[in-house]
Amino acid sequence: VYVDPNGQLIMRNSAKICDNTVGGNGYGLGAGVYVGADVNNYKRGYFRLEGGTISGNKGVGMASYSFYYNGNDYTVYYYDYSRGGGVFVDDGHFEMSGGLITGNTIEEPEIVLTEQQQQEQEQQQSNNDNQQQQQQQQQHQMSKEDAERMLKALENQEKETMEEMNEKKASQMQKRKSQKDW
Repeated sequence: VYVDPNGQLIMRNSAKICDNTVGGNGYGLGAGVYVGADVNNYKRGYFRLEGGTISGNKGVGMASYSFYYNGNDYTVYYYDYSRGGGVFVDDGHFEMSGGLITGNTIEEPEIVLTEQQQQEQEQQQSNNDNQQQQQQQQQHQMSKEDAERMLKALENQEKETMEEMNEKKASQMQKRKSQKDW
């Protein structure tokens, strides 16, 4: 049931809205009751549930993907239009003072990518994998300049250690000479 932005629905007594399906190729909004609105013209549909039953209704949505690539990031935007299996209020008015809303469902839409979207997604995944591998390799590799600096530092350290050892030997030799010189 669609309640127009100019419309009004009052449900009473043993009234039933049951076992409806909305959606599939379009929006899955309000399989039982959809309360519409035209906010630009200040018009809002009105639905009051005083009695009766809204049950077994099913909203089947539609989904779409939108891809955005800005050179660094690859973002997937997902749109799902499946809302309100029993009652969907789109800026309209809804009041409930009695009645029953039960057993209504919405189905997640089946996501179907175009061949181009699948290729773009696979290409992006491949690019991300390659970039990650390169970063890991760079973390484990040392540049030629870094290796030369490290080698130079080791050579300097070895040279300093040899000089210290030679100085100690020389001072010990002098001590021995002075002890034997009598």
